[in-house]
Amino acid sequence: MPVCTLGTRIADAKTKDAIAFAKSFDRRIEVIFDVVDCIVFPPVRVIAQRELPKGVP
Repeated sequence: MPVCTLGTRIADAKTKDAIAFAKSFDRRIEVIFDVVDCIVFPPVRVIAQRELPKGVP
């Protein structure tokens, strides 16, 4: 499942800014995936990585 983590530890002083940013996201985004990582957290650590084929839509 594609995932984009915006933050795992938000400072208390930045909580309102982080919530406002998340609420402003309109769910429209275009991306090109070029690598797949297997991660564990916290803290985020890449434990395996595989490059994806280039030019596949």
